[in-house]
Amino acid sequence: MSTTITAPTPDQLNGLVTPYLNAQPEGLAFAIGYATGTNAFEPGVYTNGSVFDQYNHNLELGVNTYFELGSLSKTFTATLCAFLGEKYNRTWETQTISEYNINVGSQFDPIPLKALANYTSGLPADNVSGKIVTLPKYLPWPYYPAAMLGYLNGVGTATWKPTDIGKAYTYSNLAFSILAQLIPQFHGSTASEDLAELVASWVFGPLLMQNSYYFGDILLDTLPVGYTYSSPSSFSPAAPGHNVFPAYYGGGGVVSTPSDVLTWLQFNMGMLKNNPLYPILEKTETPSTKVTTPNGGQMGLGWFLDNWTTPQITVLNKDGSLAGYNSFMLFVDWVGTAVPSQAGVFVLTNSDGLTNGSESAVQYIAQSVLKIMLGV
Repeated sequence: MSTTITAPTPDQLNGLVTPYLNAQPEGLAFAIGYATGTNAFEPGVYTNGSVFDQYNHNLELGVNTYFELGSLSKTFTATLCAFLGEKYNRTWETQTISEYNINVGSQFDPIPLKALANYTSGLPADNVSGKIVTLPKYLPWPYYPAAMLGYLNGVGTATWKPTDIGKAYTYSNLAFSILAQLIPQFHGSTASEDLAELVASWVFGPLLMQNSYYFGDILLDTLPVGYTYSSPSSFSPAAPGHNVFPAYYGGGGVVSTPSDVLTWLQFNMGMLKNNPLYPILEKTETPSTKVTTPNGGQMGLGWFLDNWTTPQITVLNKDGSLAGYNSFMLFVDWVGTAVPSQAGVFVLTNSDGLTNGSESAVQYIAQSVLKIMLGV
């Protein structure tokens, strides 16, 4: 791998997004952020495309345009958990749900809090096709945390219960949503606050991410219309948000801007050493379990760690998908090296279902940009 990290050029970035923009010339947008911890160049954000609001008015596309982040939100939940755990509750990783005052059925009691944060909760996979068993038959809309907890208390083991807790990989949005209800109980001073308030105080605030919120706090006329693709040439506008919000804010509720997401990228790359959150990166970004993903990857808290063969490096990544939005963040592993990550990138778009072969468009673009930066 080259020791010289190179910034992607506008022409290179244009080449990656132009095929998609040619297929939808109006209303589709991409934002790509990139950074290096080597000081070879300044972090940057590239945008291309156009965005409209619900009333078909043009919105300015730039570093302050809002995008729904989807499951990239899990990294915020995990970071808050690790930080408040270190500050107030040093034993949280060995605690189970049974040790908390929460209205759920006894079948969930054995789940460790760490398993909720590292994809080994044993809860049924809820990002796959087929019948979703983790939601009420008659789903309230909006779905509030109290309703979610009441459902989990009444569902009964005959309907479903966790299996292979801590022993198998299961991608569960519900796991992070339950964790979000437990974090406020880490300390008496935080017990009256919910996830959105705690993230604003302890994560967004210290990082000066002043344009980052949870979905319910976003003015509708400032949020671009998103599009769902059923094929490369077939797309339609999508309703914003998700019908399981706000109960599932811990799994996918953050709305942010390219400027703020660039800050989040730099923070997780270890580039903001003076931030009070910095010390917990060693916990969130290192393997937290011996369980691996189906492709052999490892799992931190919220993050996935995958080994590349070309070049031979370990990268951390997390994707996000909601109706009308996709996100992907990717950076070179750095924890334990005493220096920040060599290179990192994120991609945001107001679309879902766009692909490049078997990969989502945002994943393909992010990987391509990272390889450009690494000179491979």
